[in-house]
Amino acid sequence: MPEPDTTSQPNLHEQSSDKSSDSEVSSNGKDFAKPDLFRVLVTGFGPYGQWNVNPSWLAAKPLNNVILYTDPANHSRAPLPDDKPPPPLDEKLLAPRPIHISTLEIPATYQAILNSVPGLHLRPPVLPEDLEDLKLKPPENGYDFMFHIGLAGRGPLRLERCGHKLGYNMKDATESYASVVIPQPKDFSRRGPDGRPMTITEKAERDRLASMAATSEIQNTPPIDSNARPNRGFGGELYDAFSDELNTDLDVTRIVQDMRQTGIEALQTIYSSMDGGHFVGDFLYYCSLAESKRSVNPYEKRRNTQVLFLHCAPVGHPLQSEEVTDAIKRIVLWVCNEIQISGTDDTPDLPPVGTSAKNILSRIQKRNDSNEGTRLSFPDVPEPSPDHSSNFAPPPVQPPPPVRPIPLLVGPVSPPPPFGPLSPPPPAGPLSPPPPVRPFSPPPVRPLASPPVQPPPVQSPLVLPPPVQPPTFSSSSNISSPIGSGNGRRSSKT
Repeated sequence: MPEPDTTSQPNLHEQSSDKSSDSEVSSNGKDFAKPDLFRVLVTGFGPYGQWNVNPSWLAAKPLNNVILYTDPANHSRAPLPDDKPPPPLDEKLLAPRPIHISTLEIPATYQAILNSVPGLHLRPPVLPEDLEDLKLKPPENGYDFMFHIGLAGRGPLRLERCGHKLGYNMKDATESYASVVIPQPKDFSRRGPDGRPMTITEKAERDRLASMAATSEIQNTPPIDSNARPNRGFGGELYDAFSDELNTDLDVTRIVQDMRQTGIEALQTIYSSMDGGHFVGDFLYYCSLAESKRSVNPYEKRRNTQVLFLHCAPVGHPLQSEEVTDAIKRIVLWVCNEIQISGTDDTPDLPPVGTSAKNILSRIQKRNDSNEGTRLSFPDVPEPSPDHSSNFAPPPVQPPPPVRPIPLLVGPVSPPPPFGPLSPPPPAGPLSPPPPVRPFSPPPVRPLASPPVQPPPVQSPLVLPPPVQPPTFSSSSNISSPIGSGNGRRSSKT
């Protein structure tokens, strides 16, 4: 067996005695055939701008064809809603399981993402034809975990919680924009809110509202030469059914908390984010989340592919590429431990991740054979498709055992005990007369005492001014008349 990768931190997991003390070993083909193998795909971006080799691909590429081993015994578990400790795990779940990592470089263009990511979520996945170092073919039932790495600005590592559907207005590595999303007319259902068929009147009203909505949208659509920025992102029949934001199913908060407790310097400042940047990384994240949800078969008891996105900084700002690679391995181990534990904690009958429908039918048959009189069936499990690359044929379903009649052990009916003589009822005593009815005496009505009327205040009499006295003239001779006054009398002329 080749030497362990020296770029990883020691003692990631204590392996079994036939392996080294490190949980990472270069795959040599021996562990590929294990049925409980976890399959993980780590992607990085191609050249962009000033980077001939994208720092995200520098961190992801060394993990190609690397084997890690889970450590569920030392994995933290989510607390229960009532704050009770989680139940102990089965000993079978504590056994380490191998994790095989494959890496893939995706061009940093919108069109390349749309051309490649949907195929990665098919069953089996469709990979690019020019993929190098493909030592293990893609899993028939899809990858268990898909981890996308992207480039951001300077700063610590950043785990993204969600991807966005619209708002991609920046050019990619080929100076191209994302597709313009044309708003679709509203879908007016041909049935009522309760599911019943609509009447003629309701149908006519729905048609009228639909025509009004279409006319309004056409009138409100800006002209082609308008200065308004078009809305770019995901649209059309493939993505109209998805919401504007898609969140990962993984508990990002717990991942960040547990990574900070590892003691690794590169993970001491990792944090979570709700804004992926509305660029090719965010575009890839939304596309992968949507395709993961689309690939789920509602009639199959199997979880969908877990998807997560990590933004890293350029090399040396502040982390080196080897530190980012080690952080990626730590997060991959955490996610696979969580998948291994949660696959049995919540649903005890859930098969391991990666088990096909053939193995499910085999488990049902074995349990039916071991339990007499008890038949187990899973009507939701589909029949295996004939194009599977296996010669395994599902065992024939045995008919249920005949129902044995249950004998009725009925003995002779004993007669009921004889009834004794009925005792006469006690004599009724004389009835006492009812108490006399007191006449109703209404309470005395007190007259309302009106407040005394206060007399108006007495106004003081009006004081008139004293009468004006007329002037008095005296007839005394000592008052000389101004007429003819002088020293002598004027003689009259004759």
